[in-house]
Amino acid sequence: MKIDRIRTQKDFVIEDAFVLRKDDIDIGKVFIVYDGFYSEYTVKDQRVYMKGLKIKKEYENQGYAQHLINYIIKLLKEEEYHEIAIGVEDDNEVAKHIYYKLGFTEFIKREKPNKYAPNGFNLYIKRI
Repeated sequence: MKIDRIRTQKDFVIEDAFVLRKDDIDIGKVFIVYDGFYSEYTVKDQRVYMKGLKIKKEYENQGYAQHLINYIIKLLKEEEYHEIAIGVEDDNEVAKHIYYKLGFTEFIKREKPNKYAPNGFNLYIKRI
């Protein structure tokens, strides 16, 4: 298994895509946002925002999401970040379970509905 980190910057958003590969097949990815459009969720050099966690259907429920997130937590800790924020929609039971299990339990605030999250979402952090 391999995890690639790909840095992008567009429209004032600085983010990394972390792509999980198994046998040269992309099986999952997640994005870490450092600054920019998501600045209300990030704190420079302290808190990042994690978004867009996806694992291919045939690889779900096998621990790959946890493996990917744990890798990122370790890496960000080494880079001296202190918090990771996530947004979770109320009806996404799978994501809520994974994030809670990994320590994203501190509620920050409730976000209103928007075009990306029509029902709104809750923002949580994990201190690392």
